[in-house]
Amino acid sequence: MERNTSLVATIFMISQCVNVCFIIALGFIYSIVVYVFACAPQFHPNFIVLIAVTSVNFTIFSVCRFILAVSDAQCYWEECFEGPLILNKALNHVESVRLGSAIFFISIMPVVVFERFMATILLSSYEKKRLSFVTFLQLILPIACTVQIVRMLQSDSINIWFLCGTGEMACLWLVLGLLAVDYINQRRYKHSSTAGSNYTLSERFQLAENIRSGRLMRHSASVLVVGNVIIIACFAAIYLADTFETKLIFKMAYDTSVNAVKICFSIITIKASHIWTEIFWRTLRKIRKRFSVKLRIVPAAKSLTPTASFTEITEKWRKHDKSTNFRTCTGKPMVFSVKEECDLYFDLYLRSWNHLPTDKPKNGEFGFSMRLKTGESRPKTGKITSSESQNAALSSQRKRPKINYWIAAVKMRKAISIA
Repeated sequence: MERNTSLVATIFMISQCVNVCFIIALGFIYSIVVYVFACAPQFHPNFIVLIAVTSVNFTIFSVCRFILAVSDAQCYWEECFEGPLILNKALNHVESVRLGSAIFFISIMPVVVFERFMATILLSSYEKKRLSFVTFLQLILPIACTVQIVRMLQSDSINIWFLCGTGEMACLWLVLGLLAVDYINQRRYKHSSTAGSNYTLSERFQLAENIRSGRLMRHSASVLVVGNVIIIACFAAIYLADTFETKLIFKMAYDTSVNAVKICFSIITIKASHIWTEIFWRTLRKIRKRFSVKLRIVPAAKSLTPTASFTEITEKWRKHDKSTNFRTCTGKPMVFSVKEECDLYFDLYLRSWNHLPTDKPKNGEFGFSMRLKTGESRPKTGKITSSESQNAALSSQRKRPKINYWIAAVKMRKAISIA
């Protein structure tokens, strides 16, 4: 029996270490999701307040889980826990905050449905309403409910079946409420589009906003409901389990369910709107460009011997990279303005016309030679001036489109790497 206990405890310790990594990664992803929503909020201000409060509560819940996971990974024996929910004995206050944030997340679901019902009923005036007394009550009631339930859990004076049944009813209320609200809005919107309807422009706008909000929330709410049903079931299993090993197994299932719900919720929320998807990927690209380390592969060169030294290879790569990667003195990618690109165009044209060397670039120039075909005969004697080269270049531009130097640079770099 001692061997089985040690095996389960060891697996639990490993799962908590993995859980720490998941919490860090999911916190990073969720912060980007919040940033995307802040850049393009697509809901009514009253509903945005509820989402903001839920996000803050979600952040508190994640921080508490991170602290508890680190502690559980270090102390995973039976004497480190207490109570039927195997709460961390050393971090009892953190466990209380975690339970409170989880209960608050469940209790705010009926409030979301109530806010959507208010937006459906008050079509003519809800568009102009901002932070009202109703919104204040919507925030106070879940907080009061959370505090009371946490106190009853700590004193072990609450029936676990009543608590889990209430949570399941809250999830069911969210699904049925959103479906009913969407059905009412769809019927009223069709009626407003018929001839002879007395709907004002503000009412039609609010109807369209309600339908759009319901469409954005539909899949996210489904994920939350299904995930919360599984999480509540794992929570009840932890409470009702007889042995410590069984409680640890259900606790691992609880942590895995929470992580899975976070991943699915973030993905489906971003995919609900193409604007959010675009901002999300654009933000990831910015972060990758700022913090990523680019691995440079030395291109094969015929001039290098099989026993070439590291200094020779590095020098060859430096010359190749300098001729195709256009960067400033600080190492940042060089971006040309329209005027600089125009000056560079005419300067390259003048140098190629007069057969001047272009392999060694000056400051701010490209490091490769490019000759332009103008269709005009070159003067036999003398060198043309800058104004004459501009006139010749302008005449050539009427016959063919302007050369994209960035595309030409990329093509030349690929050709050099292949060679």
